[in-house]
Amino acid sequence: MKKLLSSVVVLLLIIIMGFFLFLSSSHKTTGTIIGNYEADGEFKIWVIDDRSSRSEDIKGKSEEELEEGFQLSGTVYTIPNYVPGFIVSDLQVGKKVKIYFSGIVMQSAPSQADAYWVEILD
Repeated sequence: MKKLLSSVVVLLLIIIMGFFLFLSSSHKTTGTIIGNYEADGEFKIWVIDDRSSRSEDIKGKSEEELEEGFQLSGTVYTIPNYVPGFIVSDLQVGKKVKIYFSGIVMQSAPSQADAYWVEILD
């Protein structure tokens, strides 16, 4: 029984370390959510990167003003289904987030990318 328990603990530690290494080696960016919606069974968030020269233009604006003012800016990230529902439900307009993604970004307006993970910063 002890051998089985220690094997399970070691396996879990390996999985956790692998997940940490995976996230630390993937591309990441921080920004502010200016829109969120569900399309084709996938949840998406529209994010303006903190490095953008227009990132300060977000404060105090309504969702309609943000959509109109940033319609060709930012990146729309598709959130994977394995992200827990309590995190997805907290991805609201105005929240600061850190997005982990592959680095592959479709050059459209706004850009589009698939997220691996999302972390809420505030």
